Parts: sequence; C-alpha cells; structure tokens
Amino acid sequence: FMAEPLKAVADKVWCDPRCKPGKSAYFNDYLFNDLRIDELQLKSFISKTSAFKITNAYRSLKINYLFDFLLTLTPE
Repeated sequence: FMAEPLKAVADKVWCDPRCKPGKSAYFNDYLFNDLRIDELQLKSFISKTSAFKITNAYRSLKINYLFDFLLTLTPE
C-alpha cells in the first residue's frame, strides 16, 4: 500500500529523530531544505480535512506543529 503524500510526510516527521520542532516555523527549513520537498507540489495536497484526520490519528505535538505550518501555506 502507498501512503497519501501528506501521510507520508507525517510519517517521516514522526519517525525522524533529527526532527525536533519547537514551533511550527521550524518546518520551513526542514521540509524544503533538508528533505527537499517541492513546495508547490506539497501545497496541492494540503486540505483542512486531511490535516484534521492525520493530526487526530497521531495525537503528537510534532504533527500538530507540522500541520499548523502546512495550513499557513494555503490561502483560505
């Protein structure tokens, strides 16, 4: 089975011991420089529905920070 793109990013963040965010802004550098994720492509997958589902599944501060950051990338 293949994970959906946002779930795959959440899995990576959750499992990566190097990822130690203190706030949501940490993810700008981590995602786009360290992991080299394409920002425009990532933006196309972001939705409040997926963010809600994934954050509820993990119940992790790291993942909450991740989606707080991701939701700032998309205009509402």
